[in-house]
Amino acid sequence: MDAKLADHCPARELQIAVNPKRAAKMLDVSRTTIYRWMESGKIQSFKIGSARRILVAELEALVERAMEQAP
Repeated sequence: MDAKLADHCPARELQIAVNPKRAAKMLDVSRTTIYRWMESGKIQSFKIGSARRILVAELEALVERAMEQAP
């Protein structure tokens, strides 16, 4: 993948993890979809304190898998 998802963050800030709302925006899906994927194990997430986070690398891997399965 030429352009990394992190390249699309505001002001091109280096982010290694994002909250579910940002992840949804990055993938152009709903927040509900992100939570459903987390619950099903399709994407892994973790907590820092009370804040839920998803590694940007995890989102990139999801996109890579989707691209491999595309016809």
